[in-house]
Amino acid sequence: MSLFWRSPAAASLVIAVAVVLVMIVSATLGRVIPALIHRLRLNPRIASGPITLAAVDVVTITLYLLTATVLLR
Repeated sequence: MSLFWRSPAAASLVIAVAVVLVMIVSATLGRVIPALIHRLRLNPRIASGPITLAAVDVVTITLYLLTATVLLR
């Protein structure tokens, strides 16, 4: 949509790259964090949901802004 919405192609590239990176990192964190919590002998059912969501939110914002900074410079 951003290609047709009077914006340069770089903005579309930032969105596409950020979405791909976030999907990969989110899937990885969704698997690693519960395993880490289980290894620490905590209950992964209770702790992994909020911790994983918070970590993914932070990583999403960071990756989006980092991608925009690198590609739109």
